[in-house]
Amino acid sequence: MKKPLLFLNAMLMCLLLCGCRFTTGGAANDRRFIVSAVGFSTDGALINVSAEAIIINSETPESDPKAEVLSASGTTVAEAFEAISASLARPMLLEHCGVIVIGNGITPAWLDKICDYCFSENRITLSSYMISADDPTALLSGEPESSVAVGYDIMGIIEQNSSSSGIYYDSRYFEIEGLREKGRHVFTLPYFTRGEDGVSLDGLSVFRNDRILGQLDRGDTELYSIMTENFDSGSVRIGSREYNLNLRKAEYGYSDKDKNKITLKLHISGENINDEVCGELEKKLTELESRLKLSYKTDAFGFGDILSERLKDFEKKYEEDYEKFYASSAFSVECIISGGAKNDG
Repeated sequence: MKKPLLFLNAMLMCLLLCGCRFTTGGAANDRRFIVSAVGFSTDGALINVSAEAIIINSETPESDPKAEVLSASGTTVAEAFEAISASLARPMLLEHCGVIVIGNGITPAWLDKICDYCFSENRITLSSYMISADDPTALLSGEPESSVAVGYDIMGIIEQNSSSSGIYYDSRYFEIEGLREKGRHVFTLPYFTRGEDGVSLDGLSVFRNDRILGQLDRGDTELYSIMTENFDSGSVRIGSREYNLNLRKAEYGYSDKDKNKITLKLHISGENINDEVCGELEKKLTELESRLKLSYKTDAFGFGDILSERLKDFEKKYEEDYEKFYASSAFSVECIISGGAKNDG
């Protein structure tokens, strides 16, 4: 009896995969709702979910797929998704979702619930991109430039910017979780806005202990990435000019003898990079550290994470009261013109 049952199950699966139906009722019942991107925001009590569904009508295959952003709210993430599904003729398929947009008002508690729902039972793959935005619904509702799926355009923007700017965008869920599992307190997400010309990557959102500290514009993102080793090589504005800069090595250190201090030595190279340019870059990096320290009242760069990973004596000393150490610390950076192979010191 097992073989006929296995054969019947296989036939049913084939029929489903081929798009065949056992009921009639027109095009409304013959559509597949593939979700390419989802967004989450909250007003405190309720979670608001927006899903960009790609609607394919198999009765008229010559028709172009249509993208539609559907939204609903609920007391739980599952309840909000169920409310969206209830408005559709068929269930949504989340397996193809490539982008998860996190609204700025999302709290750590909501973020945990969002991740639990999205990644349990492989609803969405761990390779999906996570990004930050003021208004996830408005972002997903933007007119795409090259594809019916706004979500996939967002992925293209991230990849294009990563290759052209030299900035490493820790944008996939498993990348972020990898940092957190290592004990890192600081991580970033790409920050997107929607304007008249479509969707654009405007910089980074900085998080510490799952709490968003703020957004960095493009200029600050370049400097921040250089200071945190999330930069390889690319065009950087230093003073009134742009330079093609290569970051070859970053050395982090500290002192707590006479006065608490965090030090950073950057070994860089690039065309027309000279002592004057190095001095200007040092000034801009120092100003950024001072400004973010004053604004956020905490270490927004993850210096404590880096020092703890590389210097075991630092981890033993300041594992419990690092914030107190950082608050009283001066910061200095030195740029050293280097040459030869990367990481040549």
